[in-house]
Amino acid sequence: MEDSATMRLYKLDSAEEFAWVESATDEDSDYFRQIYGDASRRADDWVAPHFILRTTLGRQNLRIPDLHSRVTSDMFLNDRARAVIEPVAREDVEFLPVCLGDEVIWFMHVVRVIDAIDLEHTERDRSWGSIDPRRWAFREEAIPAEVAVFRLPPNQRFIRPYIYTEGLVNTILDAGLTGREFQLIWDSDLDTQPFVPPF
Repeated sequence: MEDSATMRLYKLDSAEEFAWVESATDEDSDYFRQIYGDASRRADDWVAPHFILRTTLGRQNLRIPDLHSRVTSDMFLNDRARAVIEPVAREDVEFLPVCLGDEVIWFMHVVRVIDAIDLEHTERDRSWGSIDPRRWAFREEAIPAEVAVFRLPPNQRFIRPYIYTEGLVNTILDAGLTGREFQLIWDSDLDTQPFVPPF
């Protein structure tokens, strides 16, 4: 990346007014959990797990989003969202089908791994044996300019292992895709990085 360019990195947040997906059975949940820390491509042996859509929270009816969530870091896409994201992120992810009732949505499986964390300067808490940063620090030179999204190495045990770049975030926002929000966690121009509250 050129010295004059600003790099901004984001984490994924849920948007509360939207429906979310969850595994239909314990077997589907166990199958899906196997790949959470796995960055290897899975399309060749993937068997689509079954999910269900949760559209109510108490008495509040929730809107159907373009970008579904399951846990904080995961993203599930409808066909419209995939068409927007795939041209930007195709080298960094694979799209794996998930059965949602009679429909198919897509799990965006992040396969690009970059060891880009500056652990010495990252302010972090540990929760359940995992790292949950309050202020992130990255080694900018480790992140290629063309990257849209990447995951941190699984052995580092970050609670939020997926990092989204400004290019992908702007693509999603400009297209008006609904269902997820993004929080700035690092800006190369800032001396003091944003404080990230516990999830």
